[in-house]
Order: sequence, then C-alpha cells, then structure tokens
Amino acid sequence: MKYKYAYICFLAVMMFGMIAHASYAQIGKIPDAVTQAFEEKYPDASEATFVNKLVETDVSFQIKNVHYKARFSNKGEWQATLQESSFAELPEAVQDGFHKSKYADWDIESVYILYQPDKPVEYRIGVSKNAIQKKNLYFNSKGRLLHDNITL
Repeated sequence: MKYKYAYICFLAVMMFGMIAHASYAQIGKIPDAVTQAFEEKYPDASEATFVNKLVETDVSFQIKNVHYKARFSNKGEWQATLQESSFAELPEAVQDGFHKSKYADWDIESVYILYQPDKPVEYRIGVSKNAIQKKNLYFNSKGRLLHDNITL
C-alpha cells in the first residue's frame, strides 16, 4: 500500500515535469511572414533565435556583438526592438534624468534602448532597491521619466 502511493506520487511528479517542459517548447512553426520581415529589417543579424508565442514571435539576435530582441506579429509586422546597452552609453540627458529621479540611489540592473514603430526612442533602465523592489524606468531622449512599472 505504501509503495502504491509512492508510485502514484512519482507518476504525478513526472507528468508535471513533462507538462512544464512542454510549456517551454515552441508552439507551432515560425510564420514565413515573420522570418521574411526579420531578414528585411535586420539583414546584418546573426545568431537569430525565434520563439513563437502564438500571436507574436520574439527574435533574439546580435549585430556587431550587441544583443537585440525584436517582436513581430505573426503577420510579420514589426512591433518593437530592445537593444542591450550600458548606462555609460546612454545620452547625457538620460543619465542626468536618472540621477535626478527618486530612483537615483537604486542599483542599475539592466539598460536597454527601446525602438517602436511611429514612436520616439525610449531608454529603459531596470533598477532594484532590494530583492523585492524592482522597476523598469522609461526615459525619453531629453531625460524625462515617462513612466515606470514593477518588474520581477
């Protein structure tokens, strides 16, 4: 009897593991429209990795050793691109805006430049005060804090 419950628990854990692993697997084929749009927009990209998320596709790639992540609708429409950066590479106005913000004493965890169609460039600075308090700060090119949001 004791072994029966152990066996059932073992099977439950194995099934949960297989389901969890399958949820990370890619769902479906990458639409041709996405690969074509990506190749047209980023002809110099290398090491491209596509992840189909049903209604959109994320593409991680590099150009001249700089990491990018782009998002396309599954119809091939470009939605946004994040370019990895460093704080020192940001425009002085953005650096100054951060230093004048209420988050100036928080630790900088990540820096990205955000490109979106028909919108001005934004600068995203990921900051943390501790293991629980973490935010993404969005600045415009003049160093104005546009908005922030909580992140994990």
